[in-house]
Amino acid sequence: MADGVPGGRQGSLNFDSPHLISSHRPVDTLSRRTPQKKRSLASVIKKFFLKSSKDDEKQKMLRLAQNANAGIVGLYNHGNTCYMNAVLQCLSHTLEVTKYFVLNKYKQDVLKRIGNSQELSDSLSRVLKSLWTNGYKSEISSSFKHIIGKKAVQYSGTEQHDAHEFLLWLLDNLHDEMNIAKSTKNKKISTRKTVIRDDAKAAEEALSNQSKCNKSFIYDRFQALYRSSITCPMCNKCSNTFDPFLSLSLPLPHQGRRPVFIVIVYLPETLHSFPKQLKVGMLMDADENIQRLREVVAEDTNISHKNLILAEIYYDGFHRTLTDELSINSIHEADPIYAIQTLPPSQNSSYILIVLITSLGGRRFGSPLTFSFDRLATYSDLSGYISQLIRTNSEAVSLKVISSDGSKELPRDVEHPLLVAEVEKILEEHIPSSGPVHIKMVAEFQDEIQSGLAHQTVDEHESVEQVRVANASNPICTLYDCLQLYTKDERLEDDTWMCPNCNKRPAKPNKVLKFWSTPDMLVIHLKRFRQIAPTARRVKVDLLVTYPITGLDLSKYVCESSHRFKSPHNQHIYDLVGVVNHYGNMLGGHYTAVCRSGHPDKKWHIYDDKQVNKIMESEVVTSSAYMLFYRKCSLPPVNLDWIPNSPPHNISNLRRSNLTRSLERINIGKSES
Repeated sequence: MADGVPGGRQGSLNFDSPHLISSHRPVDTLSRRTPQKKRSLASVIKKFFLKSSKDDEKQKMLRLAQNANAGIVGLYNHGNTCYMNAVLQCLSHTLEVTKYFVLNKYKQDVLKRIGNSQELSDSLSRVLKSLWTNGYKSEISSSFKHIIGKKAVQYSGTEQHDAHEFLLWLLDNLHDEMNIAKSTKNKKISTRKTVIRDDAKAAEEALSNQSKCNKSFIYDRFQALYRSSITCPMCNKCSNTFDPFLSLSLPLPHQGRRPVFIVIVYLPETLHSFPKQLKVGMLMDADENIQRLREVVAEDTNISHKNLILAEIYYDGFHRTLTDELSINSIHEADPIYAIQTLPPSQNSSYILIVLITSLGGRRFGSPLTFSFDRLATYSDLSGYISQLIRTNSEAVSLKVISSDGSKELPRDVEHPLLVAEVEKILEEHIPSSGPVHIKMVAEFQDEIQSGLAHQTVDEHESVEQVRVANASNPICTLYDCLQLYTKDERLEDDTWMCPNCNKRPAKPNKVLKFWSTPDMLVIHLKRFRQIAPTARRVKVDLLVTYPITGLDLSKYVCESSHRFKSPHNQHIYDLVGVVNHYGNMLGGHYTAVCRSGHPDKKWHIYDDKQVNKIMESEVVTSSAYMLFYRKCSLPPVNLDWIPNSPPHNISNLRRSNLTRSLERINIGKSES
């Protein structure tokens, strides 16, 4: 390699040299050489580009390789922060949002609001920059969570949270930091005007009123208007109101038949055997109740329905007893439901029916057991019988009874522990429709015990697989079905609405909801969690909703008159960019994100906290989808040349700076001559 020549190529320009001629010869020879003819500016530029084009291609390929994984980075979990990580990944792959924060454009808006805090915006900007420059570290997302916790105490700990609620909180608080609207009060719009005025004018007034108080990048991108129309049955006048929305919460269609899986616990066949456990599957009408389920189980097993207790038992113990009045929808197909066969009621009034589970270190083992026991027995008698029942030499360290108030340990220092007030209370609160009168008990063991009960298994009946197959072959619900349900005519059941035209309160007026405008970034929330009457218990619906990856068309659900409304993007077609998935149920779950790469390959990846894996497009649509992030197709494409250290941006700057320095030296040489 020649000394002093970058790359070892003779004749190349060295722009760091004070001379414009080749500096690869020794300096003393330069002083004795014959002056050469001065080169023209055009020849210098031509030679520069011939050389730099080859170097730039190498640098471009190198930096392309370094940036190939930009944005495809997982996030650490800082204590049940999977809900936060999934939302951040979907926002990160909404490139308009990422570009806005990575290039610090948000600071221009924040500065317009004197005195406003920008702590949240700055922290989000740091997270997105780190993901797209391969500079992510655990401390960055930890700091983001800390700032979130400072602003909202509910997010300061390690509790689980709903991802959709967090997204709305985040968008609203980002909006507050960069809201450039000058007014703080909405102008009240007369409802009478909405009856007589043109829709476009009323919508424009509503939007203008909203913009005067709420104007930010977040709202400009994510917010749109829907029109609510109520027709008065008395005067036949239609009243229209216009309201903004940040996301769509779509209901899921009602399921006609749903799968139910139950573990049948039979009585032991002999005195020296343990109960047999058999898991069965059945399809039940969704509008039926637990009483019908109890009858079906009794018919299929030849067990009297009077000797069946239906209970929900998790790894940590009893959760609830199912009563006949509950709806089938009150149980989820993943809930561990047990149908426990009991002995017929004892003729001896001093005996009590006990449903027992055994636990080791707070974790249940073996099958539930049932037996009748004398309430006049001592604690030692009861504890010894339980050890004998499960055939172990170990003794339980505690015996607890389960009531509506939780669990309470039976006292050792009383003569008859089954006669204490807590047991009496349980018996008094017994609901007849929950099965025979009984108490639930937990025997807690401390050390590893030798018992065949610990090695029990649950057999699976062929009906389980048959029900799974039958449920999978049910008619598929589409996202358009959910949209149709969301926008269908609705009869208002109350009489709180007053017609602004006739000033009367009609009974059951008709309400129709449609979109007046559609946002650039559309977030769709699938309402998978329902409250079930009469207990108000929330359950999750695992219905598969198929959604288009490209070409989601909302035109059918947009008001026809809105086409006259001026909008920068009057098309209503979207492509999917991200999905937030939820796994589990109401007692616990986990969130992941599936996002389309912003790189030219448009590949899909699944983000499970720090773990990132490439998936096929056919794997994007699943029954776990909870939130969908769509981007309007009519928006201009977002390239990645704005990413810090990306090839096109920096190489062009490098080329201009080198050329500028060379031209300056040419001018210096001319002036010296």
